[in-house]
Amino acid sequence: MKQYIVRLIKYTPLVLTFFLPPTTSQSAESSITSITSITTEYNDNIRLTTVSQESDFAVKANAGVRVDIYDEKNNLYFYPRIRASRYSRDHFLDSNDYLIDLSYSQSGKKMLWRTDAGYVKDTALTSEFKNSGLVHVRADRTKWDLKQALNIQVGPRSRLKFDFGITDVGYDAEISSGLVDYRFISANGEFRINMDELNNMGFRLYASKVKAAEISNKISNYGLQISHQMKISQLLSINSALGFRISTSEFNNQIATESNNKNGYVASVTISRNDEYGDQALSVKRSVDPSSIGTLVQRDSLSADYTTEIGPELSTSFGISYSRQQALQTLSTSIDRKYGQFTGRLSWRFSPTWYLWAIYRFQIQKFDEASDSATSNLLGLTIGYNGTW
Repeated sequence: MKQYIVRLIKYTPLVLTFFLPPTTSQSAESSITSITSITTEYNDNIRLTTVSQESDFAVKANAGVRVDIYDEKNNLYFYPRIRASRYSRDHFLDSNDYLIDLSYSQSGKKMLWRTDAGYVKDTALTSEFKNSGLVHVRADRTKWDLKQALNIQVGPRSRLKFDFGITDVGYDAEISSGLVDYRFISANGEFRINMDELNNMGFRLYASKVKAAEISNKISNYGLQISHQMKISQLLSINSALGFRISTSEFNNQIATESNNKNGYVASVTISRNDEYGDQALSVKRSVDPSSIGTLVQRDSLSADYTTEIGPELSTSFGISYSRQQALQTLSTSIDRKYGQFTGRLSWRFSPTWYLWAIYRFQIQKFDEASDSATSNLLGLTIGYNGTW
């Protein structure tokens, strides 16, 4: 995987040289941003489980440096950082996470090409909650990401977009833990046209594949999606999409290969409003994502968010969400569950580079095949620094 990323980053600019004009600007600019924060928090159910329910205090530190180099046609972005967590009681939860993001884009007269690469070294305690809910398993995780995107203007009101992505995830854990190594590959092609000043439509073909060699499982997903973006007024807009998917799987259970088709649909509707009182958004979505058990999961979600300024340096935000998750295959580990979350945050920027956050978060989770229905409450206080020079 590492050699693949190196070769793809190395040779893609050479191929695109035939399409993109050479860069002649020598007036490149740069900036360096230091991003640091320290958080103290209390959680009354740190693992969000009834199996080993425990409360704990934690101190979490984040430190990173973002480097930007850019000119009229090129933009390079590099952001390495570290996250460290220390708990007062359960030191098994202590972790050091390392993350690197790298992005390069180049624009031509009618084209934009972009490459994004990422590296993450963390643990299952901090990485797997979103797609599995498994927070009580301790395992080191290594994740590589690479994505290439090409955006081409083909007419006064239309454009084509192609992108390809690959994700490689490996765990330092036994298969009995429920975590398995997997590779996720995706490819998309979209044609988008501006109907008028207020409406545009998109037609997207997509395909993806998950391969988990440890459990001899493969699952493919492909389909067509139509999207519509409509600006109702200067303050209100609606984005919607609807499509169908065809999912096929092959699982070798050491006796025979089991094949299965499970088709369905994907959809999303987001209503957003921006006015002098703040930003509001309401979203309903059905998506399909990879997961740590080596298959794809279907997620139905509903969310609402609200952010407003309550003073020159003060702002507050609230978010509530609910999701229903189901795996597209029935494997040895079931992660089908329901999950809900509410978050409230008060932000105070007491100087141009320093800020203070006070956070409250409530979570609730219930697995379908396990008697593990649990809730948690978190209180946190963060002080952070963002300085650019």
